[in-house]
Amino acid sequence: MVIWITGLPGAGKTTIAKKLLDTLQSQNLHANLLDGDELRGVLDNPGYDKASRQKLAYVYSGLANLIASQNTIAIVATVAMFDEIRDWNRTNIENYLEVFVKVSDDDLLKRNKNNLYSKSNKKSNVYGKDIPIELPKRPDIIIENNNNSSINMHVDTIFSTIKSEINTEKNAKEMKQA
Repeated sequence: MVIWITGLPGAGKTTIAKKLLDTLQSQNLHANLLDGDELRGVLDNPGYDKASRQKLAYVYSGLANLIASQNTIAIVATVAMFDEIRDWNRTNIENYLEVFVKVSDDDLLKRNKNNLYSKSNKKSNVYGKDIPIELPKRPDIIIENNNNSSINMHVDTIFSTIKSEINTEKNAKEMKQA
């Protein structure tokens, strides 16, 4: 299973993903987290232009698919605001769950991760600033992550959605082994 958590920088993807990882592991489920910021450093920090970002997103998809094929839940926390990536995931990844972490512009400005959204920021290639955003058109779950949100509540929403799928997979594996 691949749980693809996407949203703008500062939306809370990594925070939710880390808590979800803890929750899954506390249930004795094998899970790994692929965080976009961490992967970028490991993968030789490719460029921030659209083509480089798309190429990197395909790498994330491939890694997640590989992990999932080894009976491990792959949690991916990444911006990757490209329809073609999400379409590829839906077509090529078995048991794919797309989670869109939605946040208001006001909350993004309050959080202002890495000073991305301030007027004084002169950086280019920033989603929502100078890179057009392709918001998910049909995510499986939409999480409204405002500054008053409960991370535990968001994780519970994801976990309750995947719980039946996990049980189905677990039962299938046990039947194979018998």
